[in-house]
Amino acid sequence: MLRDRSAKVQNGAVFDWDDLRAFLAVAETGSTLAAGKRLRVSQTTAARRVAALEQALGLTLFERRPAGYALTPAGEALVEPARAVAAAAGTVAETAASLSRELTGTVRLTTLEIYAATILPPSCATSTKRIPESSSTSTPPRSSATSPPARRTSP
Repeated sequence: MLRDRSAKVQNGAVFDWDDLRAFLAVAETGSTLAAGKRLRVSQTTAARRVAALEQALGLTLFERRPAGYALTPAGEALVEPARAVAAAAGTVAETAASLSRELTGTVRLTTLEIYAATILPPSCATSTKRIPESSSTSTPPRSSATSPPARRTSP
């Protein structure tokens, strides 16, 4: 059984990524209304997330003013590190998406016979090594000697 607060990081605060996203959106837009629109959440949710981050960090990040939210010195100090976290999270998401896409299938190429015999085999071998689930075939185009003659139709 977990002891009280045993899951909390011992040398730092634990906070939710969505709270950090709300902090950045409010910092960049100056209001919880605009931040909510950017994040596609309600104004109340954006304000609640900022408050949750402030509580988790034990810092006041914004001065609440009638004209909007203004960063405190603590908030200003955290904007760039928060942007770095957002960029890293984006990289993680992009990498995961690229790893989840499987490349499979057959590539069919129509080319001149000389290219099919000389240039394509090394390229196809390289592709097959990189993507083992793939295969490739090449066929020479039909020459005019083997193609059926074109039909003419009378007007």
